[in-house]
Amino acid sequence: MVRVAGAIPAGLIQPKTFIKLIYSNIKMLTSLTSRLREYLRVFKLTRKPTPIEFKTIVKVTGIGILIIGLIGAILQIFWLAIK
Repeated sequence: MVRVAGAIPAGLIQPKTFIKLIYSNIKMLTSLTSRLREYLRVFKLTRKPTPIEFKTIVKVTGIGILIIGLIGAILQIFWLAIK
């Protein structure tokens, strides 16, 4: 086996690559923690809806589901008529 001066044995990571890897992990962790802080801040601002707000949300959601269902049914009938 021939040894080259300054060569790193197989299986070991080069120092520059290792530093880049550590830096990217630290950058990812700081990004993750800042995002979690933002989520926590928004979560603290939330509150339980009043009964009137809840009923309005349920109505709007139900109407939206019905509209999407009707569009799907009309498209299905239209598609069957074309065939």
